Amino acid sequence: MKPFLALNLALVVLAATACNNGDVTKNNTVPPIAGVVGGPDQGGGGGEIGFEIAAGDEDVVPLTPIVVKNVSRNEVEEVHAVIGDGGLAFAKIQGDVGDELEVSLEHPEEGHISRVFLVSSPKITEVRDPEGPETVIHAGVAAQIEGAGFCTAPACNTILFDGAPLEVVEEPRPGLLYFTVPAGALLGEHTVRVATAGTNGGDEDYVSAAFTVTLVAP
Repeated sequence: MKPFLALNLALVVLAATACNNGDVTKNNTVPPIAGVVGGPDQGGGGGEIGFEIAAGDEDVVPLTPIVVKNVSRNEVEEVHAVIGDGGLAFAKIQGDVGDELEVSLEHPEEGHISRVFLVSSPKITEVRDPEGPETVIHAGVAAQIEGAGFCTAPACNTILFDGAPLEVVEEPRPGLLYFTVPAGALLGEHTVRVATAGTNGGDEDYVSAAFTVTLVAP
């Protein structure tokens, strides 16, 4: 299943909202680092956070190494990854909601650049049928959730559809989840929330605000 404008939109949103602590900027613009930060796979500070980092600049070539540090911890943890052929780097680091992750790389023209991302509670920006052009859903078929702060570990996320828990289908990503809309769901508006860290919605630090989506006939 192909996401409908999913990753690119999520990267643009996060790039625009993340704190810019770049050591170097180009013509006073933000560094070419964008990304989607996920949520912890367990609460209390002992979980791992998955993230996708994109170097949104054609000058940053594949295999460029990146370094990620959790600067909110007393002992700074550092992980290394590389930009792949698709322009993305994937990695995990220990952390929790509220932590700050510093991402840095060596730009071929500007030298060392970095950016700080805040690990937030899960956020939903859109819910839709991934196969259609409109932001609606249909009973009995897959729906796509776009946002940030989602857990990348299996069974870590719970979809709350009108408060009822549903499982995530397909491989979860930091800014993209899929679930199957209940076959008996009625036409009209419904609420969707995402709970992470295996909490099933019981801890407000690990659950998104309710997002309203409309279910229509096929």
